[in-house]
Amino acid sequence: AASFCGCHATWRLKQITGSSEMKSLLVALSITILALTAGQVIAQDILSQDASGQILTIRDAAGDTALTLEVDEDGGIILVRNKSGKTVSLIGVHQNGGGLANIQDASGNAGLILRTDDNGGILTLVNTDDVTAALLGIDDEGEGALRLRNAAGEERVRLKIGINGGILNLRNTDNVTTAILGPDEAGDGALRLRNAAGENRLYLEMNKNGGSVSLRNTDNVTAALLGIDDEGEG
Repeated sequence: AASFCGCHATWRLKQITGSSEMKSLLVALSITILALTAGQVIAQDILSQDASGQILTIRDAAGDTALTLEVDEDGGIILVRNKSGKTVSLIGVHQNGGGLANIQDASGNAGLILRTDDNGGILTLVNTDDVTAALLGIDDEGEGALRLRNAAGEERVRLKIGINGGILNLRNTDNVTTAILGPDEAGDGALRLRNAAGENRLYLEMNKNGGSVSLRNTDNVTAALLGIDDEGEG
């Protein structure tokens, strides 16, 4: 009986494996195994991880690094590289714990930086010498401000919001404000010109009768006044 059962089982197995359905199943299984093996080889070729487990590198078809995922003391970092291997984009965490994004030129030099601080968002434009040339952000009062700097990173122009409205400040090479354009307390336009020391010397402003020009001496006292009188005459 035992021998009969063994022969019967062997005959049944041959019958099953010889069927067309089983042959199709075996072919499909073989293809799946080959695909999984090939996928593992490909994955090992385009993905790699350093010994610390904190850097994951993704490569293109040519084997060049295209994207890197890293971890540092501030948090996660995504680095995107061009075909020359230069980092052209970076997304990460700033030292203050806020978000950070760098957009760089083809040589890997920083060109644009987006980040946040305690007041809000900040847009920084950097020249080819890695010096900040323009800064757009939020001041301590929660209002927008634009700062333009020379090639050395020294501020020369500032656009901001004052208590009366918008203000344009121009600074000289000693970083002293020599011109201020903006509304006065009455809401009228006003221009103040200062000497190299930042002392007021000329006022262009409006009053109830019209425009006026005020010239001041070294003691900041008005020495000359050109304007419109109450009769509407100069």
